Amino acid sequence: MQLFRPNRGGPRPRPKKGSIRTWTNQFFCLADKEAMKPPNTTEKLTLQKAGLGLKKIQFQVTDNEESVFATLTGPEGFPQLKDVGGFELLHCQSNCRELQLITCSWSVESLKKVIGSQAKIYVRPIQKNLKVNDVENEGPSNLKEACSKCSKEFPISELRQHVLSCIESDDQESLPDLLNEETSVIVHVPPILMEQTFTTDDIQVLSYEENIQNKTSALSNFGDQDELPQLLETQIHQQARTEDNVFQHVSDVGPLNSSSELQLASSSVYDIVDETADYCLEHGISDPIEILRYYQQKIVLGRKLDIEDDSEVIEGETNFILIDRNRVLESALEEISGITNLRTCLEVQFYGETSVDLGGPRKEFFVLALRDMKEKYFNPVREWSVEYETLGKIMALSILQNGKMPRVLGPELIQEIFQKEECRPCMKDLRKGLDALGVYSLALKLPGLINVFTPGSSTPLTVKKLSHLLHPNFSEEGSNRRKIESVVYSNFVKYMREVASGRRGNITLQSILQFVTGSDEEPILGFALDPSITFVINNNSFLPTANTCINKLNLYIAEKSEDIPSNDILFALYDYAFTNSYFGLK
Repeated sequence: MQLFRPNRGGPRPRPKKGSIRTWTNQFFCLADKEAMKPPNTTEKLTLQKAGLGLKKIQFQVTDNEESVFATLTGPEGFPQLKDVGGFELLHCQSNCRELQLITCSWSVESLKKVIGSQAKIYVRPIQKNLKVNDVENEGPSNLKEACSKCSKEFPISELRQHVLSCIESDDQESLPDLLNEETSVIVHVPPILMEQTFTTDDIQVLSYEENIQNKTSALSNFGDQDELPQLLETQIHQQARTEDNVFQHVSDVGPLNSSSELQLASSSVYDIVDETADYCLEHGISDPIEILRYYQQKIVLGRKLDIEDDSEVIEGETNFILIDRNRVLESALEEISGITNLRTCLEVQFYGETSVDLGGPRKEFFVLALRDMKEKYFNPVREWSVEYETLGKIMALSILQNGKMPRVLGPELIQEIFQKEECRPCMKDLRKGLDALGVYSLALKLPGLINVFTPGSSTPLTVKKLSHLLHPNFSEEGSNRRKIESVVYSNFVKYMREVASGRRGNITLQSILQFVTGSDEEPILGFALDPSITFVINNNSFLPTANTCINKLNLYIAEKSEDIPSNDILFALYDYAFTNSYFGLK
């Protein structure tokens, strides 16, 4: 019978050790005790060099306020905070760049509940500014390298200066004369520019003889007059495409008195069109997505179109326009027609709304403008209207600045615009508007691009696709908060199914996506930041909010699962949120 008894003499299982749960979050230490906004890119670099700026700091989930304080001022945090007379924690709220104080307890449990598991926390000194001197390095490198001319060894830090002196003493290695025949570029001046002078509101183009006189006077300081004939040949090769485009080309013809002017002229719209077409043909690129991706990088100027990292602050030049939601297209026609350089990133502000456009409002503007455009100008065509050139500019901007594709043209109109030599005057104006950013010329060279205008070519939005686009950021598996988040997310999925089946009135899946991202469809080049869902504890309101510039939907949850409202109440709140068209509740 002993054979069937369990072996009591064997090794006993060891008791499992309780795993230590941790919480890692991003902390950004500011130097200015009066700072009210997140720093810009230059300030970030300065702070980073000083040992401040952004750091990921790990805590135990059981840490109290004293432990959090000790970690923040310890070696893993910011030791400079020890002697500044105290500091405070801040964060940025949705759709706002103003820093706001965190008023809850500093324990890890409280910070996770109020701020969330991924939000960045800013640290600001109270009594003294922190020093922003560079962290001391360990001295220059001791590595050495031999000069290829004199074969002598020099420290790496001194080698460049020595090489420059060697080059200066070697006549054979001197730079070639930039003004010789081999480096000159023969100019092509359109005959129409050689015969007369054109005057517009912004530019004046001189006749060919006056142009030569200007170049001669501008180059008179060179001393050696024998070089002037060669210099006068150096111009930008500029070929007018059509009679309609003459006034867009002539701004690039004229005296080029500096290298910056030469570089600006060489980056004209049609040069970029030619460069893009040559590149795509050489590499066998016919996909309109890849064509646009390459062309967008070359043609768009100023600030970045979208935030690519939710921790960065994007800055730069923009074309600022004010739009009336009650007359979107009318106000857009007025604003866009007054822009002189369409290549600069567009910044949209809706009347009476205080949000800063970092991508979201611009996308929504294109959705609304194209919707009105299709109804008012292409169904049917208003042949007598003089607005089609500006309409073409709006369509080109939407294509190149991550907006909705302008699928407002029927097959017959597409054929008339892109395949027929002769077309109606209104369609000629539309061509001219598209070509203000080179879209029409690029489509003629690369016909695959015409597909972005084809109706019905976008992928339909389904519950499956929308749920894949909106990725939920859950808390740690097994935590009580994760269970509550799962309940709320399950209710949200049920709501999306009701929307897809038409049981929520006029609300569509596109309405939800537009609420989160500003766009009612996935951009042809994709989202710069993947759309996401963040769960935030709030016992007072369960009305969803969104950060369209970083494509984030905020779903509010309760601290206890029994405090979650019923589906009827929750879905009514969702209806109200997704029908709200304003940036900020109204």
